[in-house]
Amino acid sequence: MESRIQMQRMILVPIMVLIVASAMCINSHTYTYSTSSGLNELTEEQEKEIREMIFERINEIRRQNGIPPFKYNLTLEKAAQMHADDMARRNYFSHESPEGENFMDRLARAGYRPRSFSDGKSETIVYGGENLFFYGGKGNVESIVTEAIKGWMNSKGHRENILRKEFALTGIGVAFSNNCTYEDKSFTFCVYIVEMFG
Repeated sequence: MESRIQMQRMILVPIMVLIVASAMCINSHTYTYSTSSGLNELTEEQEKEIREMIFERINEIRRQNGIPPFKYNLTLEKAAQMHADDMARRNYFSHESPEGENFMDRLARAGYRPRSFSDGKSETIVYGGENLFFYGGKGNVESIVTEAIKGWMNSKGHRENILRKEFALTGIGVAFSNNCTYEDKSFTFCVYIVEMFG
C-alpha cells in the first residue's frame, strides 16, 4: 500500500511540471507606424544600440515592479536574431514562420535548454516566451525604442512576459528592411524586434 502511494506521488509531480511549463509559453506581438522624418536605414551599430536600450529599459520596469532584472543571454539573443532576420528578409510579421516554426522550435535550434528550478516539493520548467514588435515608417533609435516599450507595456500579453517572475533571462534581436508590407501598407523603413524570455 505504501509503495502505491509513493508511486502516485511520483506520477503527480511530472504532471504538475507539464501544466506549469505550458503556462509559460506565451506569445505576443505589436506594431506601430510612423510618418515622422528620421533615418533612412539602420546600421549594425544602431541595431545594437536599440537592443541595449530595450534591455536597460525593460530591466528598469522590472525593478520598479519589485522584480529582479533580467540577465542577458546570448543563446536567447541568437534565437531572437534568427527570427528578426527571417521576418525582415521574407517580409512577414508573425510568431510562426511561413513553414510553421514557432518560438520553441527557434529556441531548440539556437541550442537553448529550458531552465528548471525546484522548491523541494515540485519542479518548475520554464520554456520561455516571445514578444514581437514591428516599426514601419521613418524614425530614429530613441523613437523606435520608446514605441516598442510603450506598445509592449500597453498590451496585456507583452506586459505579462516582461513582468513574469519566472523569466530570469532575455535576449533581443533587431533587424532592418528597406522594403516591407504590413496590413496592406508599404514601407521603406521597417524594423523587426524580437525579445525572447527564458
